[in-house]
Amino acid sequence: MHITTTYLPLFSEEELADLTTLIIMGRQSNQYYAEDYEREFERNLRDAQQDKNEAFRYIIDNTAALYYIRKALKLLGCKQLSVESHFNY
Repeated sequence: MHITTTYLPLFSEEELADLTTLIIMGRQSNQYYAEDYEREFERNLRDAQQDKNEAFRYIIDNTAALYYIRKALKLLGCKQLSVESHFNY
């Protein structure tokens, strides 16, 4: 797919793990605390290192990714960043 071949090389495994972690924590924000971020990130980093393409597809195929990222940013105490993101969901 053109998106994968064009954009996947622009992301490091750490960046993919970070975005995946934010999406997961935002999607299930009632099950996570800010303190859970590091543990979840490490798990997602291992997954991205095993299959970078699959980690990228998870993010790209998630139609609500921006909404979940915004929720996770609020959960992590990044309220200003989540407001400035202009994700109007």
